[in-house]
Amino acid sequence: MRTLIWFEIRKIVQKKSFVFAFVLLFGLQVFLAAFGAFGNEYIAVDRGQGETEAVFLRSFADRNKTDRSAGVRYTGTVFDEAFLARIREAFAPYQNEKDEAHRMTDDYIAGAGDYEIVLDRLKMYTGRYGDGYAAALVSSEKEFYALMQERREKFWDEYFLLGKEERAHWQEMQERQPDKLTFEYCYAWEEIIGMQGMYFTHMLLVFFFAVTMTFVFLNEVSRNTDQIILCTKKGRSQLYAAKLLAAELVSLVTTVLFALTLMAGRFLTYGPEGFFARFTDAVAPWYPGDLTMGQCSLIFLLVLMLSSVLITLIACLLSFVTKNGVASVSVLVAGLFAARLVPIPADFAFIGKLWNTLPINVLKWDEGFSDMRLFRVPWGWLTVWQTALILYAVCIAALIFAGKRIYCRTQISGR
Repeated sequence: MRTLIWFEIRKIVQKKSFVFAFVLLFGLQVFLAAFGAFGNEYIAVDRGQGETEAVFLRSFADRNKTDRSAGVRYTGTVFDEAFLARIREAFAPYQNEKDEAHRMTDDYIAGAGDYEIVLDRLKMYTGRYGDGYAAALVSSEKEFYALMQERREKFWDEYFLLGKEERAHWQEMQERQPDKLTFEYCYAWEEIIGMQGMYFTHMLLVFFFAVTMTFVFLNEVSRNTDQIILCTKKGRSQLYAAKLLAAELVSLVTTVLFALTLMAGRFLTYGPEGFFARFTDAVAPWYPGDLTMGQCSLIFLLVLMLSSVLITLIACLLSFVTKNGVASVSVLVAGLFAARLVPIPADFAFIGKLWNTLPINVLKWDEGFSDMRLFRVPWGWLTVWQTALILYAVCIAALIFAGKRIYCRTQISGR
């Protein structure tokens, strides 16, 4: 059996389509992982008569170094009256500026420039993204947390349309949270669970599996040797298991390699700090959970690995059922885009949260992962991402069993 599995692995990795797809997509992954370390930041400077000019401010490498230094320095600082007053005092002189030319001055760099990374966090907390420095100019701690509460209520009532029982559950969770938010520098971990992190990695892997795994069971069919193999000692159940294990081993190794490349690039660019930063403090102030950014990243990695196993299994079985590799590729790619692009109205609560269990949606932290709609189970409640992990495991087991029956019966009926 071991020899048979190794033989099947060699057949997969030695195909030209595998080599070409791996070189192309892994190259994109390396570029994605290193993207934040290269390039320059420009600012808009008013030249009069309604014209602006893009002027070089600093390289991304310098910006990352500055942000990391300031972020580590302010890590653990509570957003209280004193901290908010310091931020307000730093940005107040620039609230009426027409352009960004002031960001090049020594006074700004020495004062407000040190708080830019904190300002980004305040914009996320208050929702004041497009109002210049408005997020930094809240008049008091009371106003700040009032804005936070308003934003939280909006998410709960308007975006998620939580039911009474769901709201009561989250309200209980909220009461166990600290009264005040804390700044934590965790930019690498934010990027790992962001759109250019595990989310985009999953998209690359779907394309990779669509190209490379749809031929695992098709080789014998296309060469008309499948009926000859049926007559051999290990041509049915054992061959099915060997092909499937070979495909899954290759997919898991590829997934881990892509994920580790992403994480290494982010840590080298932004630093590894922030594993224990609270998910609520870092990116989702409306989500009253106990998860840390490191735990979220590990959950994303688990989702990525399980979804790779599931998609590889679907690719293999689709190709055998349809006897057409192109059709299988089309189904997988169309499914990926449909899962991402087809919107489900919030009024359709059950369908919407079930739709968000799809891998491409779970791996988007501000949609599927932090979806606050819950699934009722006998022992309590399950979140969308918890339900997704269970569904993936069940689907994998069901497809393995069904695939074996289809494989053996198709061989027999084809005689």
